[in-house]
Amino acid sequence: MSNLALKIVKCFALVRQINHFYWIHTESDENNGHVSIENIETVIERIIRLPISKFTVNKETRHTLGSFHRFEDRIEIYVRKELDPLVERFVVVKELCHAIMDESEEYSTDAVQTIRELKKLKMPYINLEGAPLATRSEKLAEVMAVELIYPVEYRAADLSARTNGEPLASIAARRGVPPFIVEYALGEHMEFCEAIWKLLPDAQLPNHLEPL
Repeated sequence: MSNLALKIVKCFALVRQINHFYWIHTESDENNGHVSIENIETVIERIIRLPISKFTVNKETRHTLGSFHRFEDRIEIYVRKELDPLVERFVVVKELCHAIMDESEEYSTDAVQTIRELKKLKMPYINLEGAPLATRSEKLAEVMAVELIYPVEYRAADLSARTNGEPLASIAARRGVPPFIVEYALGEHMEFCEAIWKLLPDAQLPNHLEPL
């Protein structure tokens, strides 16, 4: 198995661990049925044993929706002001994924350059093999975020609903994710992620979280 393949499997294993703790130790979904971003954040804080703070800011470039900053004693996430609420939810989860998945050599201080590299990846799961580490990190954080905010268990029913004519916007509002994520998750991502989930054994996971 290649280093990239191992990294992808590791990311999905982390998603499984987060989801496990999410359902056991939190109140799970928000009242409107959306996955709770705050609960995901709480679980990740406990796993990495660092506090996480979120801030909304005016960004210098329209291409950067969010950013992630790691310090020895904390994690800080910055999200651009006035984003669509559904987009903001996804951006926050994607940045949270960096807190748990990134290795030190993957940290990037040049967000715009990383975004330029991402745009070259027309078939992300194939072309990632030769991508810069920071670019690979961004794409894998997006993949993890989809699995956390729009769990695979929901998508078969939504694919059927989509086939029967339910608009993307309606599914997006129901699930609490942006329409472009629904379209992506019900497309090429769905077959890919189902194949990865089949690779992971149903291992016993711990039922407790260590306190911060």
